[in-house]
Amino acid sequence: MNNFKRLGFTDADLTPPGSDKFVEALVAYGTPDDIANRLREHLRAGADHVVIQVLGGSDKLLPTLTELAGALGLTPRGGTTQPVGPP
Repeated sequence: MNNFKRLGFTDADLTPPGSDKFVEALVAYGTPDDIANRLREHLRAGADHVVIQVLGGSDKLLPTLTELAGALGLTPRGGTTQPVGPP
């Protein structure tokens, strides 16, 4: 919690279920393009890895990642997906 406070979040932001400001800072949501843009923000800020966790049931995992891969411009090559850098 102290790390979040150092980033500017208040006790009110961190009180469950968390403020809109806090949730929006942590969770990328919306269309695949919206989520891809949030991921690219991290890359433009200097990240060389961005972790993605799909929220929802396991039945949504592959369809969601497939849609997101398309929005990121990723294409399968030799059975693997190629990384994408900032545009």
